[in-house]
Amino acid sequence: MRKLLFTSGLALFAAIATSYAFAADPTENRDPAANPATAGQAKDAGGGQNMFLDHLLASGLRQMSQGEVDLANYALKRSQNEEVRRFANMMVQDHENLDKQLQQYANLGGQRGGANEQPATGGNAAVNPANPQPANPNEANQANVNQAHPHGALADLQKECGANIVASIEKQLGQFQGADFDRAYLGQQFWGHVIFIAQAETAQKHVSNNELKQVIQQGQQTAEKHLQEAQRLIGTLSANVARTPGGATETTPRR
Repeated sequence: MRKLLFTSGLALFAAIATSYAFAADPTENRDPAANPATAGQAKDAGGGQNMFLDHLLASGLRQMSQGEVDLANYALKRSQNEEVRRFANMMVQDHENLDKQLQQYANLGGQRGGANEQPATGGNAAVNPANPQPANPNEANQANVNQAHPHGALADLQKECGANIVASIEKQLGQFQGADFDRAYLGQQFWGHVIFIAQAETAQKHVSNNELKQVIQQGQQTAEKHLQEAQRLIGTLSANVARTPGGATETTPRR
């Protein structure tokens, strides 16, 4: 199970890295001083790249958050343990709330609707009839990014990666039932939140939008509470097993 979660986390990071590769042209001269005539354009492009990276990091976290909701709903279908069900319901509520907060920043595949979605302040920028340029420089940068990068491919890549991760975890969890399922789900949640917290910490170092940084920080704090609760429940279930006469419990996966 640990190997599964570690591999899943690496797969998501790989998807994000691959997506960001679309944003960078290795043949492009990144030094504005090398060409004074295009220095202003390079500065504008840098702003667009920062916005693109913000969207990308938000989208990656949103994909993970949506995966937590899917896994929690799966647990609610299979677990009969009231504490585990309470935990799963908390996952649904908290991660759906985080999902809504990240939505406006994550237009690169985090949305379940797919590649045709528009960002909250992006593609349809306000235009002054007297000047056919977006009124907001940030919107102009986003418009340039939208034109320069294949968002449809990025959306499909992240959506496919997230769906495959969730499907793989559910396949593994589906081998267990009863108390064994509860322990397996909580173990997955432990490592899943370790990965989520690590990614949130990394994202905060690189996002340029302060409001997005606050959203990610709050999401990390909530995830830390989830991690503590998962640890507590794992301890409770382990203690229950220890109190069982002879330590008997379900340990064999259902094939």
